[in-house]
Amino acid sequence: MDDGAATGDDAVRKDGAVTDGGTRRPPRRGDGFSLLLPVYAKDRPEFLRLAFESSVQGQTLRPAAAVIVQDGPVPSELAVELRRLVETSPIPVEIVALPENRGLTEALNAGLAACRTEVVARMDADDVSTPERFARQWELIQQGYDLVGTGMTEFEEDPATPAAVRVPRSGRSASAPTPGRTTRSTTRR
Repeated sequence: MDDGAATGDDAVRKDGAVTDGGTRRPPRRGDGFSLLLPVYAKDRPEFLRLAFESSVQGQTLRPAAAVIVQDGPVPSELAVELRRLVETSPIPVEIVALPENRGLTEALNAGLAACRTEVVARMDADDVSTPERFARQWELIQQGYDLVGTGMTEFEEDPATPAAVRVPRSGRSASAPTPGRTTRSTTRR
């Protein structure tokens, strides 16, 4: 299997994309992808666990690694859950701890800087991915798409009880929705 390394006429652009003689090529399966998951004080430990496990153990195609950004201090229950996730994860997990709450944008930028793959799958700490999410999205990335997304089902307290369903209206998803994630209906920060 090709390890995805840039060789010969390949070049790595400043943004990290590998080009083949000046033409961008999609990442290869061996390149893998990272999971990026920001967490902050108001996130609930049980939803964080569900988000992480549905994005790692529950996937038919697992991320190569996970980066969890702790956006400022968190309650002890959430800190305990973060440690448990790191200790029990079947993939490498890096915690990026920001000393104070900087907000979602800065947390995501800090997490992106820590990711070691070109492709990054983004989750919130109250999202739940369907088992085929990453496999189906990876297939599109392999076809050359730069950005892929999903529809989502929102819930309030129980993921099995949807509050709303949102499906994108443009692109491939309009004709063939890619199952994706379930998210808790909240306002972040």
